[in-house]
Amino acid sequence: MEEIKEVLVGEVNTSPSNEEKKLRLKKGLLELFRGHIIDRYENFNHWIRQIEYYKHRHITNYGYKIELGNDLEYKNIVNYNKNTKDLRRQRIFDFRSCIQRFLQDCSHYRKEVILFNTNRFKAEKKFIRESIVLFDSMASILDSTYGQDKWDTYNNSIVIHFTDFYITNGQSKNYMKDLYVLLSFKQQTIDLEGIRATVSPMEFIKSYGHSHLSNGCFCKGTFCLGSGPISQTKSLLMPGDYTEDIFQLFLYQLNDYVKWESIQGGPYKRINYIYANTKVNYARGINLDYAYKWFIANKCKFEIIVNNNSVDVKLDEKDLSRCFSLTSRDYRCVKFEGKYYNPNLLEDAPSSFRPRELLTFQNKLIKSKVELSTNAEYSYETTTNPRVIWYIKERLIASIEQKAKATRSTDGTKDTSSVQELINV
Repeated sequence: MEEIKEVLVGEVNTSPSNEEKKLRLKKGLLELFRGHIIDRYENFNHWIRQIEYYKHRHITNYGYKIELGNDLEYKNIVNYNKNTKDLRRQRIFDFRSCIQRFLQDCSHYRKEVILFNTNRFKAEKKFIRESIVLFDSMASILDSTYGQDKWDTYNNSIVIHFTDFYITNGQSKNYMKDLYVLLSFKQQTIDLEGIRATVSPMEFIKSYGHSHLSNGCFCKGTFCLGSGPISQTKSLLMPGDYTEDIFQLFLYQLNDYVKWESIQGGPYKRINYIYANTKVNYARGINLDYAYKWFIANKCKFEIIVNNNSVDVKLDEKDLSRCFSLTSRDYRCVKFEGKYYNPNLLEDAPSSFRPRELLTFQNKLIKSKVELSTNAEYSYETTTNPRVIWYIKERLIASIEQKAKATRSTDGTKDTSSVQELINV
């Protein structure tokens, strides 16, 4: 029985081991280092081509100036020969001096470039070696803080997955899902980056990934840390300053940082921005008469309530939503947290959305996604425009009362219990 359990656990557990994560990070750092070498090599070749171009231009310009002596306007033979020789002699001297200085400057600058790149390469190689050594310590702390399946390595980064949480600023909050935070090792520095993989339709429309991310959803961006405590702690994660206590402190600060929108710090996009300018405009012209006729033509369900000579109508909102889902969006809206928003929240977002690959995490390819929230508090509901509901109810009540009045005047009775039998809308 124990053997069967071990086999089942082994089949279910697909998380890569820390050694695999370490090898991936090492490979990513080496690829990044190789890319830096190629970039600098191309820049150096471009610089050499620029030198050749300027040298050729100097030679051409001075050669042209030397030849100008043949085009003197005055043809007096004595003055012509003397002026020509003096002019050529001076220009040749200037030309040689300029070329000599130019080549000396080029040679000096070339040595500086080579020395700079050599020192930079040595420093980067040392940074990679020390970062790999630190990885074992970081891995054990990440395991104890998040669990082995909540973090991974991707290219030159350690990736932490925040599955779902609330971000708040003390006044309002927003439900977040699938935020990937990247601790990226870059050119002797460690950057804190992030990318959102799953967003709500409203977040997609407003291109909101996180309040402190420089880019929108589905685009990797750099977190703005400001001058807060987490920024100071991050600067101590470099090899030489690193300790396990500092890294543990950094992770605690990171958990608080991603869940807090600092208004004083000036976020890139505020939570309130997500739902700004998207509420239903009740002043907008809607053909309410057409909506009522459409309601009658589709025989939507409703209930007549008679109480003490007063008539009221209760509409079946589900049937009403079904009815108006077949017509213009002017008659529909989205209900979220008790407020009503324009229907493009659900209808426009999917039409302009195309999933794309973002990163690999836990041996799975993560793709961008726009979905309705599974969180009951942040779920969206498609419903009929409240203004349309109000108008239909008023028309129905008016029609019922008018017919009831006509019926009472005909048979002379004031019995309101028979109103429902008399009404045929």
